Amino acid sequence: MSTGETQKRTRLSDRLLRRFVLRLSPFGRDLVRDLMTDSPQQIPLQKQTRLLENRLDKAMIKYNEALSIRRTYATRIIASSRTFTSSVELER
Repeated sequence: MSTGETQKRTRLSDRLLRRFVLRLSPFGRDLVRDLMTDSPQQIPLQKQTRLLENRLDKAMIKYNEALSIRRTYATRIIASSRTFTSSVELER
């Protein structure tokens, strides 16, 4: 889906939501409006949360890559130590 299509769908859903809110009772309108809008105090908190979640995801990716590399090298070292030991014994 292209960006233009996404924007059109968002605008359409916003219009439908506004119509729905206008049909609600005054109490319902206030409630929905409060739920839809972020308070100024929540916006920095949401940004900070998103930032920390992204950092955590990146750190987990790096950790998993390092763990995979460590396992590969451990396997290679064990295999080479076995062949080295057997080659030393052959030279005797």
